[in-house]
Amino acid sequence: DQGEAFVFEGNVFGKNTSGGDVVDIGHDTLNPPTVIFRNNVFLGGLDDGIDADGFSVLIEDNAFMDFHFGTSRQTTSNAVSTGYATVGGQVLSSHLMLRGNTFFDVDHAVLLKDGSFAELTNNTIVNAAIAAIQFTEVGGSNVVGPGRGASIDSTIFWNVAQVFSHVRAETQLTLDRSVVPADLVKLGDGNLAVDPLLVDPA
Repeated sequence: DQGEAFVFEGNVFGKNTSGGDVVDIGHDTLNPPTVIFRNNVFLGGLDDGIDADGFSVLIEDNAFMDFHFGTSRQTTSNAVSTGYATVGGQVLSSHLMLRGNTFFDVDHAVLLKDGSFAELTNNTIVNAAIAAIQFTEVGGSNVVGPGRGASIDSTIFWNVAQVFSHVRAETQLTLDRSVVPADLVKLGDGNLAVDPLLVDPA
């Protein structure tokens, strides 16, 4: 029914050492419920933390840490990953709303692929070993193609190998009022290349 939501709130997800995702969700309806992850702690894994295929997902006030690749499959490790679902011949991509989350010690914070889009507001991403956000999964499970893009506001990117990877000419990308490396300051309005003065980066 319209207005329904599937809510994960106040949980601690232990580290998944199986080589699979911590939470992998898909659907078979043209009107799936909104999925909400709020105030959870994800302690790590060898693949993805949340893998949402074809969903609208609200992810707010969660903590993600220790997601690093460690499986035999051709994939990458991401705290949050996207994908697609095919329902009645229609391809449905993911739409993520990430608000107030903390990502620490990960390969990637977010993977946007298969036409997916994300809105990021007031997130903190620290120690991303490969890239904070990747817009395709090279050598991985892209089927529909790269992600559509991201709208980013008031987010801290600190000590990341790179903020974005696999950005294409057609990638829809806005970046405003965020703490970023100096080469990205002019990408939008109000960006700063400064030390965010985190009380405890660890």
